[in-house]
Amino acid sequence: MFAATIADIGGLLEKMKQGEVLHRGWLGVGFDPTDLGPGAGMVTVSAESVAYGAGLRESDRILEVDHTPVLNGFHLQMLINAKMAGDPVHLLMRRGDEEPAGLTVFLAALPVAERTEEKEGDLRSAFPWDGKD
Repeated sequence: MFAATIADIGGLLEKMKQGEVLHRGWLGVGFDPTDLGPGAGMVTVSAESVAYGAGLRESDRILEVDHTPVLNGFHLQMLINAKMAGDPVHLLMRRGDEEPAGLTVFLAALPVAERTEEKEGDLRSAFPWDGKD
């Protein structure tokens, strides 16, 4: 399944015409769903992720993505999911009581283990009819 906003479709179509395989961007962090913000408190940072490589660690707080204030972890997830692998993302983060620091990362492709492949049978079970006509 592939979805994009109409504002982003031009650039994505150009990449596809050039033969690029597009993958959703992955930062590699897990957030605390009970933390209502502002910002997103990290509870996990995958050691294989671009976030870890950029220096993010558990208990850090992401305050902004591309200069957009992050409301909470779910908002962070939405902002990152709107990006593609290879896209640069500017983050403003804070560790403990330190001053906020900015960093730029290039998102990785979502790891194969986290991708979901939909099959025809899966889609039919999602609808209240048998999928025929």
